[in-house]
Amino acid sequence: MTMNFKHLGMYLLVGIISGGLCTGITALRFFPKIVNEQIPAVILAIAIVVAVRYISAIRFRNGWLSPVILTIACLIGWYLAVEFGSNYYRTDWYFVVSGAIGGIFVAIGFALAWNLSRPGFAITVITMVGILGGILLFFVALTGYLETLILFVVWQSILLLGICILVQLDSRKSSVE
Repeated sequence: MTMNFKHLGMYLLVGIISGGLCTGITALRFFPKIVNEQIPAVILAIAIVVAVRYISAIRFRNGWLSPVILTIACLIGWYLAVEFGSNYYRTDWYFVVSGAIGGIFVAIGFALAWNLSRPGFAITVITMVGILGGILLFFVALTGYLETLILFVVWQSILLLGICILVQLDSRKSSVE
């Protein structure tokens, strides 16, 4: 199987755009704190839906319910990643723990939203990609330079690249082609 590098680039671009949107919207502080903290999860879910549905042309498992399930999983994962990571791991390692938590919930939502031939493999890959994003954020934090833009753009871009690779490896994708 050969990789579709055009799709990889488009997924990366979607990750950068979604990370930039998360940074811009959360910087506005227009919404109440609880809403402002959950906006990145909703933007991430929208980015995943748009990328998988329209770039890779994969159909949802169940019409409108699949994006809702993915969004709820992203919201729960984002909340737990922020709460668990920031409250219990005050060291730089909390990026890795938060990346793992976020990755596992995105993975579960992804496996429930799309009809995959190997959902266990998908959950493992996306979780590992979430951990990889956390590890990269850990190394960025060691340099002493970590802004919200780097947090969103790095983690979401890596996550979307992992999802793109997973979609390309999944043998039984429901293509509209």
